[in-house]
Amino acid sequence: MVKIGELVVKALKKGGLPLSIYENFYKTFCVLDREKDLSLFNVKPIGENFHRMRKGKYRAIFHLENDNVYIDLIAKRDEVYKLWEQKQ
Repeated sequence: MVKIGELVVKALKKGGLPLSIYENFYKTFCVLDREKDLSLFNVKPIGENFHRMRKGKYRAIFHLENDNVYIDLIAKRDEVYKLWEQKQ
């Protein structure tokens, strides 16, 4: 199951994340959840338990837990790592 983090929900509500970008990532994460194969997409590990997925100018940070995919953050490349550091 794909679960959405609070930072993603906030970004959607405030308009900081275009709905089309979110939908594109969400569909990709649904495939990732079904196939359980990180090599299908542009995914790299960041940190101990987290991964980064790249799609154009946007990045998603996520983690896998108990056969679920948790989308923690989606933002533009120049913003995502700053936001991620603030969350940590």
